[in-house]
Amino acid sequence: MKYPKINFKVDKEMDKENIKFFLNYKSRSGHDSFLELVKFNPELKGLREKSKEEQEKVINEFIDRTYNKLEESLEKDKKEVVEPAWDDIAEEFFEASSKIFDGHKFSRSEYTAYLTIFWRFRYNLEKSYFYIPPNFKKTSLTLLTMHELLHFLFFDYWEKNFSGRLDKDKLWDLSEILNVLILLDEPFVTLGGAKSIPYPAHERKFAELKPIWNKRKSMKDFIDKAVERM
Repeated sequence: MKYPKINFKVDKEMDKENIKFFLNYKSRSGHDSFLELVKFNPELKGLREKSKEEQEKVINEFIDRTYNKLEESLEKDKKEVVEPAWDDIAEEFFEASSKIFDGHKFSRSEYTAYLTIFWRFRYNLEKSYFYIPPNFKKTSLTLLTMHELLHFLFFDYWEKNFSGRLDKDKLWDLSEILNVLILLDEPFVTLGGAKSIPYPAHERKFAELKPIWNKRKSMKDFIDKAVERM
């Protein structure tokens, strides 16, 4: 089976974009991502209260200063930890994920994974990139990479088979719940080396959908039934 190539990159300009995105983003998960980010980077406290120009200046200076110290080690992590960890499981992941989506394959031949110094991750469906940590734990690297890639596969499958059946917010909820359901199954638990858990805001709906997932005849069968309960 031919499967997509994941290009892992260290790019400080993309990391600047990552922090700018989360500056005012409040997820439906119930998390305030920027406040979580500040816990690990207290020098950014109060950034929200500054003008847009001041925010831009602080972010640029902070990232430039941090990358001057860390860029060499980030490149080393990418080469020695991240890429080998993914190469170990890539083929099995792509085969298993396609199988679980009724044979549906990833629509693009390449995706880009940017290493970020922040413990905040996101994906961009249109531009086919996502973020992962550089050197947390090998198992977390693979788990998070699988998690983000499953979003690309799910939304592509959704557009082909179910487009228009949920609004944007509920569709996001379903995508996150489904990710956890998939990653709690084998071989994904073994490949990721850790168990996924639903967001606190999704726990009730996750518990409702799990028995349906366990009894599904196919992905289409599950989504058909899940849509009615979202």
